[in-house]
Amino acid sequence: PCIGINDSDKFVAAYANGEPWVSRSDASFAGIHEIEARYNLQNEFLGIIANREHDQYSEYMIFGMDSFAVNVPYNLELGDAENFVNFNSECLNEPNGSYKYKGDSTYLNNYEFTKFDLVNQIAEGTFNLKVINPSCQDTISFNDGRFSILFSLIE
Repeated sequence: PCIGINDSDKFVAAYANGEPWVSRSDASFAGIHEIEARYNLQNEFLGIIANREHDQYSEYMIFGMDSFAVNVPYNLELGDAENFVNFNSECLNEPNGSYKYKGDSTYLNNYEFTKFDLVNQIAEGTFNLKVINPSCQDTISFNDGRFSILFSLIE
């Protein structure tokens, strides 16, 4: 899913139902693909929002991480129950244009850090997750996910 991404780029990428999904932060894509990440020093919690524009729609993922040992798999916290993924999908015909997904509780959504550097504010790792839209019975599987991000510190 990382075709065209350089080692210096900061990104969140995965296969969404088999198709590449990439959000990246670099100068050539400013304002189009965006990632916002913050680490709360008091709560020891890393929140990530990855956004991309696709077919005139904005798609995004929101997730949080609260365990930071490297090379140890953890369950992925999927954010707000009704607003984890906003995705361009079959659900576009829902009332009010809603196409929001939540984590599939029957799937082991997970992440693993390959690097977590609080001093330089860099996090890298992998993830796999599955989300559903209960109102239209649509499912999206994000497989072989990777991320390399810079994060800001908040108190």
